[in-house]
Order: sequence, then C-alpha cells, then structure tokens
Amino acid sequence: MSIINDKEYKKGEISANTAEGQEVLRKFGWCQTSLVNKMLENGMASYDEIENLYLDEENEEPQEIFEWWQIDTWLAKHLQRNNEPILNTDYGIYWGRTCRGIKMKVEIKRWDNNKIIISGEYTSLKDCVKKNRDKLSGADLSNADLSNADLSNADLSRAYLSGADLSNADLSNAYLSRAYLTNADLSRAKLSGATLTGTYLSRAYLSGADLSNADLSNADLSRANLTNADLIDIKGYSESHDIWIELIKRQHIKTFTEKEWSIIGQIWTHRLCWDSIKKRFGKKAMTIFKKLSKTGYNEYELKYKEEFN
Repeated sequence: MSIINDKEYKKGEISANTAEGQEVLRKFGWCQTSLVNKMLENGMASYDEIENLYLDEENEEPQEIFEWWQIDTWLAKHLQRNNEPILNTDYGIYWGRTCRGIKMKVEIKRWDNNKIIISGEYTSLKDCVKKNRDKLSGADLSNADLSNADLSNADLSRAYLSGADLSNADLSNAYLSRAYLTNADLSRAKLSGATLTGTYLSRAYLSGADLSNADLSNADLSRANLTNADLIDIKGYSESHDIWIELIKRQHIKTFTEKEWSIIGQIWTHRLCWDSIKKRFGKKAMTIFKKLSKTGYNEYELKYKEEFN
C-alpha cells in the first residue's frame, strides 16, 4: 500500500468517521501499527505527543486507538480538524484509527492447521472476539492486543495466546483448558471462575490478576508472575510450586520457624515433588502445609496427608 496523499483526496474535509473517509484511508493508507507501538514502547515516541488523544479537556479517558496509519502533512491537517489522533514523529506522521470508524475485515485462523474459523467485518479484533466468544477454541491469537477485551465465558480451549496483551481483560468463567498463554500479559485481568486446567501459563505476567475461584488443575505456572494476584478460593493448585511459592511469600517471616524456613528453601530451590519431600523431611514438613491451611489454602496439607496413607 502507498502512503495516503492529497492527490487521491483533494476536495473537502476528510473525516475518518464517514464511510468515504474510511475508504480512502483503507485504500491508500500504509498500516504501521506494529512499528508505532514499538516506538511508543521504546521511548522513540511519546503518548504525550499524540494530538487529539483526548476529545476534550474534561474527558479523562483517551480515545481507544486500534491501528496506526502513516499519512502525509496535508492529510494530517484535515484529520486533525476532525479530532482524529495524530502522532508527528521524526520517522513520519501517523493517524490513530479509533473505534469510531466503519468496520474492517477480520479473519481468525486455527494455530494448528491455518483453517479460517472466523471471518467477517468488525470494528476491531476485540469486537470480533467478543461477538464470537463461543468459536475461539484453537484460535491463533498470539501477540494480539486484547487489553480490556470482554472474553467472559469465552471458549478459548487450546487457543494460542502466547505473547498476547490481555491486561485488564475480562476472562471471568472463560474456558481456557490447555490454552497456550506463555509470556502473555494478564496483569489485572479478571479470571475469576475461569477453567485453567492444563493451561500453559509459563512466564505469564499475572500481577494483580483476579484468579478467585479459578480451576488451576495441572496448569503450568512455572515462573509466572503472581504478585498481588487474587488467589481467593482457587482450586486444583496442589501440584503447583508457583502458587505455593507465592503463598509462602505472602506470609510474615515469623509465621514459620527456622527449621521450617530451611525446609521451605529446599523445596523452593529444587522444586521438589511430593515423594521427594516425604523422603527428605517426612512429617516435619507437615507443619508448613498446616499453617497454609489456616490462611485458607488447604490443598497442600490434604495432598501431603495422602502421601502417608
């Protein structure tokens, strides 16, 4: 695609909020969303430099930008008059496409065979997944921007979401069994009641996420960041070292004796399995799990008792 220019649209004011204006932008624009997002992330450009990011001084919420398109100075001037977000940098001028435009074609494929499972016109990818939340099983949504997306009750089983931005997303009661979420950003995401059985969450960022009532049976949480995550009434965590480590970190240092801290250190460092814990420490380790039970997390105590039956 070529960069939009005045030769293609000379007359009248251009508004991205009209079908005609959007057609020009889509036909002659140069979509540079990935480039601009990287520039903003790496400090090569700043959100403070985006003109018309806020519609007016009283509006505290910025316009939601779905795409960035490279344009020239002539078109930037006309779009700016219509309160469209404009970013002027040393590397070019970019227009931020907001949700006020007409629909665009969105296709979602399966990650394992590239078969198209969703195809249609939507205002954004977030709009698409919201309206097709029951058809996302096996979907390839890797590195997708789904921040603040409404995915409550969605079927995302076996979906590929590695590297996706799901910060602040609503995934309450979502079915995420065996979904691949390695390196995904789930900070402050709502996962209450979600099914995460067998889900791959290795290195996922879950800081501040709501995991209350979530089923974590066999979930891979290795090296996941669980800082400040809401773990109230979670289920199926007895095999998770990472949940155990996070719960230990939340206890006061005086909660455990020096001997208990020594045992904790060895389990923590070597990620010992239940059989190894039993062989090394016997019933001496039971007091640690009993103390966690008193904080509302009794699965470790119940599991360790099974080792002696």
